[in-house]
Amino acid sequence: MSIISSKIFAHRGMWENESEQNTVQAVLKAFLAGFNVEIDVRLNEDKALVTGHDKAQEFDWDEVMECPQRGIIAFHVKEKGLCTQLKGLIESVPYLDYLIFGVPEEEMDLYILFFGKDKVAFEYNAGDDFEKAFNCNNKILWVAELNGERLSAKEIIVLRNQDKKMYFVTQDCHQGDVVLIGIRLRMLQTGFIDGICSDNPLLLSTYA
Repeated sequence: MSIISSKIFAHRGMWENESEQNTVQAVLKAFLAGFNVEIDVRLNEDKALVTGHDKAQEFDWDEVMECPQRGIIAFHVKEKGLCTQLKGLIESVPYLDYLIFGVPEEEMDLYILFFGKDKVAFEYNAGDDFEKAFNCNNKILWVAELNGERLSAKEIIVLRNQDKKMYFVTQDCHQGDVVLIGIRLRMLQTGFIDGICSDNPLLLSTYA
């Protein structure tokens, strides 16, 4: 496993079937393989913090947080009103390395107040108004390059000159541009970007 593996996020854990996404097993498998994890979080009917992209699914946080090879957790906020529960979870685990993205615009100030600018990422979809990424107060950007959209080299340099950390969601998550994935891998190798989120972390780490 290359050093680059520690900069790769397994998208919803490591899984083969979609039903395994965002499960404890998928998350632990990614951690034990040396990867970080991106995971979707939301609330269930009892207002407890659980996982799930489109709907809530139960999740054993204790088992994941006790993993001895735990990496960085990127919490993808999927709905409003999660801040207090997420804060409680994070504070309950010493030395948890994490970042948060997908925060609703109207709750961004609250998240930054609770967690700080260096832990809450501004989620930017390539092709949207670039000024939003440029003007945000966050020290981290979570950049999705999907549906054929991408950041130009000039835009990336502008953001890098602001001393922002940048994590990129590769298009392989949505059957996208493999050439662009190679370009982003090269940027990761040189330290020009800080991380990549992928459905295929093992494949990316092999080429890295």
